[in-house]
Amino acid sequence: MSNGTDTYFDQYWKHNSVLRNWFVAYGIGALALVIYENGSFFENHLDQKSLFVNSIVIGISLQIILTFINKIIHWYVHYGKVQTDFQTTIRYSFSEWLTQQFIIDIIIDALTMWFYARALFVFLEVYKG
Repeated sequence: MSNGTDTYFDQYWKHNSVLRNWFVAYGIGALALVIYENGSFFENHLDQKSLFVNSIVIGISLQIILTFINKIIHWYVHYGKVQTDFQTTIRYSFSEWLTQQFIIDIIIDALTMWFYARALFVFLEVYKG
């Protein structure tokens, strides 16, 4: 990157990392609530408990998969910058292309928010009684 875009990307990456941390922390916290309550909150609502837990687990899983993919592709791109002969490999070319596909991050984040919102609505439904 050039023309000062590095600082914008650095800011993006910091916000991206914070968002991923919040997604995972929220999900783990929600699951901890169910475990801490020993399942009594959903005692008479087993279907809702299953929907709640599954929604949270899917949201966390999406974020872990996305983080893992981002880690791998950014390492390949970095390695290609250090070892220029690596730039001729399919792994580098594919990773370089994948880093430009911002829509993947948007879709995964939107899906995570949807699953978390679904879990929140289930929680509120049970809470209201």
